[in-house]
Amino acid sequence: MAGEADTIVGNEVSREPLSRIQPAMSLLGIRWDSPSRKIWVEATVTIADEQDRLSPEDELDTQRIPPGGTPGYTTYAFRAGAEPLDGLKVFAGVENIMDTDYRIHGSGQNEAGTSVIMGADWTFYL
Repeated sequence: MAGEADTIVGNEVSREPLSRIQPAMSLLGIRWDSPSRKIWVEATVTIADEQDRLSPEDELDTQRIPPGGTPGYTTYAFRAGAEPLDGLKVFAGVENIMDTDYRIHGSGQNEAGTSVIMGADWTFYL
């Protein structure tokens, strides 16, 4: 995304980038499902470009945006799941496998390092 706004100071008009415009991002993934659809495996990669086109407000907001802009990043994830019983689905995954230190532009906080997620979904009818 890109955006600009006219800023008027006195009699001068200048064109400045809009505040907190997100950089270009991509989410790529591949998934395999078993023929019965009872087991699945997927891998994803998230890629974000750096954001160094900052508005004057962004340049002053060094608590949320590092000086010079937010660096780009790449993260990887792997997830798998199964349905061992009818109505019971279990899954697990590893997020940010490479333990990348990153922050979403304008968020003011770094995201989690490598983390493991696990869960279950049990559906039943009475």
